[in-house]
Amino acid sequence: VRAGQPVVKGAKVVAEIAESEAGNNPGPRLYQHYCAVCHGLQGKGDGQYYANSLDRAPPDLTDPLICGPWSEDYVAQVIREGSVGVVKSQLCPPWVRVFSDEEVLALARHVKSFTGPQLAR
Repeated sequence: VRAGQPVVKGAKVVAEIAESEAGNNPGPRLYQHYCAVCHGLQGKGDGQYYANSLDRAPPDLTDPLICGPWSEDYVAQVIREGSVGVVKSQLCPPWVRVFSDEEVLALARHVKSFTGPQLAR
């Protein structure tokens, strides 16, 4: 744990992954497998792939000013269509052929859990 990072957030991630592995919620497991490589385990935009390959950082999914206003439906759209589908960069691929609708919604809920239910977009 880095200085200034709350231990609770890390414990929350571990608890969500454990719940996911129990089969109750696929969101954390899918996020860890498919998204964390760019977005980082805690959604801060600091994944290993970003550090080594991308020209610019993925958004910090924990920043309420950036991602807080995003609705669950908007996040699900980004997951399905990729960032280009919402007129953003071309860096995040579309996952529509990889995830079922249920998995997309579970993943969107997990992403929203990084900032909580703020203003809807």
